[in-house]
Amino acid sequence: MGVAVALFFPRGQLVSQTWLYPETIQPTIPLLNDVRKNEEGFLSSLALWGEFGQYVVARDINHRWVVSLGGNMELFRSGMWDINFETNIHLVVDPNNNITFNPRAFIWEEGIVLGVKNGAQVWSFGYLHRCKHDVDNLELLRTSNREEERALIYGSIFARWTRKPLRFIGWDIEPLVAAHVYVIVQDQRFPIFTRKLAPSVQSFQGALRARCTASKTLARTYRTGATIDIRVTSLGPRNAAGRFSSVARIQVNPAGELFWDFLGKAAALRVFLRYTYDPDNFISPQPQSSSLMALGVRLLSIP
Repeated sequence: MGVAVALFFPRGQLVSQTWLYPETIQPTIPLLNDVRKNEEGFLSSLALWGEFGQYVVARDINHRWVVSLGGNMELFRSGMWDINFETNIHLVVDPNNNITFNPRAFIWEEGIVLGVKNGAQVWSFGYLHRCKHDVDNLELLRTSNREEERALIYGSIFARWTRKPLRFIGWDIEPLVAAHVYVIVQDQRFPIFTRKLAPSVQSFQGALRARCTASKTLARTYRTGATIDIRVTSLGPRNAAGRFSSVARIQVNPAGELFWDFLGKAAALRVFLRYTYDPDNFISPQPQSSSLMALGVRLLSIP
């Protein structure tokens, strides 16, 4: 889930850091940044980010460390529209080996996005592809004699709306709403009996998402704020042919983040405290919920 905050730099350019809060993919919206005509064209901007942290207070046996890397490449910009490629990889690390750092799975996301600007508003349309694969399941077999695996492939077409920040009693308020329709859904599990257990990605129909970030600049190089984010997903029957025939389940994923930003000329460093709840954490073939609190740092380049 993504956070959008705006940073003002000495040169007067508004840089919208919409990518600061991963979904795991972090929606970057370069059109929120005004550029000169000679800065348009091919490969007009590039943003990179990475984060590292630890789950504290609220965590479970499948989650101990936070590791993510990603980027957004604005492939082409002309006037009020652009085309972007965005990607993110999130490594799920549990504590279940002798060094308490066991890579369990990775979630890889990538998307192609068309952006259209209308005044202070930006509409985005595109396709987002996601996959999850296990990394090191040998520890499960060695320590608990469990053989299990879960592989996910799912993709959605989406529409997303956001706008430049609104000023409200000294705070920058930036909203974002999005709608997804899932067109590819695969949820492969082992042992075989777990394939009938709900919820399943194979039942995904669509999702609605709403997010709001409030941020405030306290000094030229320091900023603080908070984000509330919620995603509501509808799931249908497990039968792929009848997936859209009825709504069998509604799944709600709430999240929130407090953050403190330290701003430089070429990069920004964020310290964050993030809470997420997932009805299905995508790790075990027998679906399990996760309530997680992460404390970490995020470094990102400033385009």
